[in-house]
Amino acid sequence: RIHKLTQLFLEYTNGYGMRPLRVLAAAGTVFALFTIIFAIHFGSVGFLLSSGGFFTFGADTNLLSTVGFGYRILYFFEAFLGVTNMSLFIVVLTNYWSLSQ
Repeated sequence: RIHKLTQLFLEYTNGYGMRPLRVLAAAGTVFALFTIIFAIHFGSVGFLLSSGGFFTFGADTNLLSTVGFGYRILYFFEAFLGVTNMSLFIVVLTNYWSLSQ
């Protein structure tokens, strides 16, 4: 059962390493989810905070000092997902280009 769920996850998020647009779609979904979470609490500045987390440039991280530990964990988790998604995108795109030649 877990093996089947893993296969479904890999198929829908990156097409087994052959669908770079699926990786971008997954990254966009993650970014949108965290943007909504941060925008609910911080308003329009939540978009900038989420961008800083996902793309790891740290915009408006001073806002995290005004909230509880849970939002800091969410920010860290978003940064981790951002780095891994962008790395996966590069790997899948390279795989796609190298096999299509």
